[in-house]
Amino acid sequence: MANSKPKISVVIITYNQEKLIGRALDSILCQKDYVHEIIVADDCSIDRNWDVISEYKRQFPSIVKPYQNEHNLGIFGNMESTWGKVEGDIVFLLAGDDMFCDKIFEKTYEIVFRNKIDFESESFLILFDFMVKNTNGDERIISNSLINKHNSLSLKIRNLIYNRSMGVSLSVIKKHISVKKEIGVCAEGLIDIQSHLFSDKAYYMPYVGSVYFSNIGITTRLNRHEHIISYIRYYDVLRKMIEDTNQLTKEDTKWIIYSKSKFVFLNYPCFSNLLKYFFGLIRNSKIKYGFSFLKREYKVFVLNFLRI
Repeated sequence: MANSKPKISVVIITYNQEKLIGRALDSILCQKDYVHEIIVADDCSIDRNWDVISEYKRQFPSIVKPYQNEHNLGIFGNMESTWGKVEGDIVFLLAGDDMFCDKIFEKTYEIVFRNKIDFESESFLILFDFMVKNTNGDERIISNSLINKHNSLSLKIRNLIYNRSMGVSLSVIKKHISVKKEIGVCAEGLIDIQSHLFSDKAYYMPYVGSVYFSNIGITTRLNRHEHIISYIRYYDVLRKMIEDTNQLTKEDTKWIIYSKSKFVFLNYPCFSNLLKYFFGLIRNSKIKYGFSFLKREYKVFVLNFLRI
């Protein structure tokens, strides 16, 4: 194992991104010495997206592996369709409108060798930081460093870490289960949480591994009410999903109940729902995850109250 190297698979999900998919592919191909394969799942695009992907396949036939769905599966179905296609030991996911930063895969090698990870049999995830770029040109770096102090699953439940710039072992991918698409946009959260649910250990390096271009994805086209209903459904399914694996702590249960009450109140702002929301906030007011996190929740409560 000391002399072997992990095979890295990169999965790109894409739909109607003819002007952006090249940027995503280029960000990986410039590091192709560390990449075993690039699986590109096109969700039956109606623009020239497939033509662009096919040209990359022609230029890099040994590494670019394109797949085109026979009919449109939607973002979540397209994501799930790739799980049985990967061959690598470590799998990274990238949206077709985002990009990886230089050296993320080289850094992955460093983490594996430094920690002597048995990448062929261990269930693990590797996290880096990432950059958010807004359409107005503003940039900010999001850190996943809290994973050094707290349980990965508990952090993910609270949206304190993010799956961008993340690689997971193939054994984790094989444990993933399909989620109900009728939940709405938050079905993505149920897919994301599984990487933390099925990993035995998490590794982190303070390195900006990818760029997320905000305000150009599917969530920008959904109205507020659709988001609220999706979140309510999400927390119901999330609680059962974690309970089924016997990993749900009392602390995390309280957080999930509180989080759901927030969106129930937004959906139906009556006095009783306000009380459930408020007392849920009080019960979860612990400094464990930092003062800024606690301050954020109280600020959201005040804004939600004033908005109603």
